[in-house]
Amino acid sequence: MFHGKRMDLYYAAGKVSSSVFFHILANGSSEFFSNISVSIMALAYNFFLLKYGGTTGLAAFSVIMYVDNIIGILVFGMCDALQPAISYCYGAGLMDRVKAIFKRMVFGAIVLSIASLLFMMLVGQYVAPMFVKPEDTELLTVSIVGMKLFSISYITGWVDMCFSSFFTALECPVRSLLTSFFGTLVFPIGFLFILTPIWQLNGVFLTAFFASTASAVVTIIFALTMNNKLPSKCLKHLGKV
Repeated sequence: MFHGKRMDLYYAAGKVSSSVFFHILANGSSEFFSNISVSIMALAYNFFLLKYGGTTGLAAFSVIMYVDNIIGILVFGMCDALQPAISYCYGAGLMDRVKAIFKRMVFGAIVLSIASLLFMMLVGQYVAPMFVKPEDTELLTVSIVGMKLFSISYITGWVDMCFSSFFTALECPVRSLLTSFFGTLVFPIGFLFILTPIWQLNGVFLTAFFASTASAVVTIIFALTMNNKLPSKCLKHLGKV
């Protein structure tokens, strides 16, 4: 139903050239890969959690993920919602608007991340009991400690999420895919192997912070070298992001 003046909606046969179709596939490859990485990382985390924390560590991490999924969706949703606006302005050559929208995206992500960090640090001890039976004191303790350690990742975790959406919006599929590849798979798996022999179960909880920090550094390098890849008509407006 349409509000106000009636408008009829019809299905129509559309035609998309193969070159455009494969270009769309390439530009959306980072989001596709991110979804695949979630499943791969779930298996990897489960292996290390069972090895160093047993069923208690695995259950504690599940509690952390219940809360983290809500926070992650907020940041991802904001970046994903602003992506069409950036794409539109980029296609129209309105690079000042592109910069303005992106700055607001980054500001919003930072605010959400800091608020999430404070929430997990200060209120996490009251949230964990919602998912843990009161008599299971060991699981409750591990969950609270793990929640505080994992929440440190919010300091840098927003970087690759924002820039991956930004790269996709500017039709930079290689940068977007590499950002997703390093941030969701390479660095997390690498730091699981590095940190767990040192800190064992706490190393699993801290992996997210070290991985997101390393990914943020690589992502910023991608952003700073991006100007040479943009159309010449836009270079004079973009500047450094």
